[in-house]
Amino acid sequence: MTTPMRRLFWLVLPIAFVALFCRDLYTPDEPREAAMAITMLHQAEKSLPTLGGEPFAEKPPLLYWLGAATAAVAGDSPAAIRGANLLYILLTALAIAALVRPVTTNEGVFAAGFIAVTAYILYRTQVWFATDAPLVTGVAIALFGMQRAFTSSSATRRALGYAALHIGLLISFFAKGPAGWLVPGCAFLTVIVLERRWRELVCRELWLGGVVIAAIVSAWLFWVAMSPGGEQSLRVLLWYNLLGRFVKLEAAEHLVYATGHQNTPIEYFFSLPVFLLPWTPLVIAALLKAPDALRQFGSAATTWRIGVGAVVLPLILLALSATGRDVYYGPVALGFAILAGLWVGAVGHDDDRGTRVAWTATKVFVGIFAAICGSVALLATLAPAFSTVESGFLAVVAGIGTFVAVWLVVRRGDDGRPLRSLALSVTVCLTLVIGPLYQALDHWLSLPSLAARVLAYTGKEPLDVYDPDETITAVASLYIPTASTAAITTPASRRILWLVPDRSRWKAKTWFSFLGYRAAPREPAPPVVLPTVLQNWTLECVLERPGGRRVAIVAPPGASPITGVCR
Repeated sequence: MTTPMRRLFWLVLPIAFVALFCRDLYTPDEPREAAMAITMLHQAEKSLPTLGGEPFAEKPPLLYWLGAATAAVAGDSPAAIRGANLLYILLTALAIAALVRPVTTNEGVFAAGFIAVTAYILYRTQVWFATDAPLVTGVAIALFGMQRAFTSSSATRRALGYAALHIGLLISFFAKGPAGWLVPGCAFLTVIVLERRWRELVCRELWLGGVVIAAIVSAWLFWVAMSPGGEQSLRVLLWYNLLGRFVKLEAAEHLVYATGHQNTPIEYFFSLPVFLLPWTPLVIAALLKAPDALRQFGSAATTWRIGVGAVVLPLILLALSATGRDVYYGPVALGFAILAGLWVGAVGHDDDRGTRVAWTATKVFVGIFAAICGSVALLATLAPAFSTVESGFLAVVAGIGTFVAVWLVVRRGDDGRPLRSLALSVTVCLTLVIGPLYQALDHWLSLPSLAARVLAYTGKEPLDVYDPDETITAVASLYIPTASTAAITTPASRRILWLVPDRSRWKAKTWFSFLGYRAAPREPAPPVVLPTVLQNWTLECVLERPGGRRVAIVAPPGASPITGVCR
């Protein structure tokens, strides 16, 4: 492993360790995905995961297979379930760094790999236990293989490049389905068109790997088709959840994906500067250089075209889609990491005005990033309402981490190599500052604590889960052994756990009251109104999570009282 690769590995490792193994499951998505991974461990039919007793066909099962495998070895804790994410993060960083290594400097290699993990949207995507994490890794490997296939003069290296491309495509498919091929497909076509490499479309290496992928995917699709409800599962996977993300299709309400996370054509473009923080200035500098680089010839120019191809067409298609979520941007952001690394290698230490402005702006962004992270961490760990010896220790760690992170930005003497200081600053931020923040958040947002409050009231009383969302279904599956595993839509004769459907959310002053910074009592939550189907039932207990979401325990007519504590 070369020097920039070693440095990259040892900085990324602690960042990943803190984010993966020092926090609980957070919404959105993590509780649902963890519940399905644990269920996958125990279910007989493993072609698809199940949620609430029903096949979950939105995504292929790679995440759940690997989550179940790590749970089988290390237990079902959040840290154990996320074990494979450590591999995803390291592979992504090293694949993107290796992609640019033949055509740039050591600093450029390090920059590309480090940004591929620490840019906001890439960090957010890869530390989450969700299908987007292995997708980003698959795309990174595919882009690495593509670069080698297009630039290698050796037939053996070219064949190995295509092999890596196909491995990445296979991982991407089993992580996210056909949509996982969007970014590598657009990058591939961009190079073909701009360099007029039409022969690549009929080369042996491309089609041999394509046949292998087709055989593996077809075998899995046949397996799904033979499972209970297989025909409907395939329809969900290949129709509703693919085309239905771009246009509205006629389907059952829960399969109309176009109505959830609604998108506007400009949303992704306006979000771009935020998604790439704190490295936005470097990316802008790279984009300004890209037109000149695209007019050049050789391996470096091809690598620039791969980066541009991974960004431009996918961004346009995402902007036109009916749905929009931040994590959809993760694979696209890899293209920006490639471009930023190439820029650092090409002109990163020149003394011209544009380069100085880019580095100065990046220092400002990293400094502000460190200050904001530190302020939020200290606000959380010093909260009067949760003051303990442990929280005091965490506040000291966060304070020291913030000081060091800011000092690394403002100190002099970086010998014209500011990237090293900035990378160390970001690493300190994402470990010594964010780590204490995660610990504080766990006390408030912990789903096991919500389940414990439910059990404190109901004891061993059996519960049905009535009309839940996916998070409440997961909480019941993971942490409430007395709850039914299948959700019901028609109340029966048992007490029910019900997600109150109001969408009231805490305002800033409510949070400050909750944390103890504001003496005034919190504003009361809106009254709970039972739906018509539950009008004769008794509302026994309402439990509110920090932030405003509430669940209620409702008893059927004539139910015997229970003496649990509702708090």
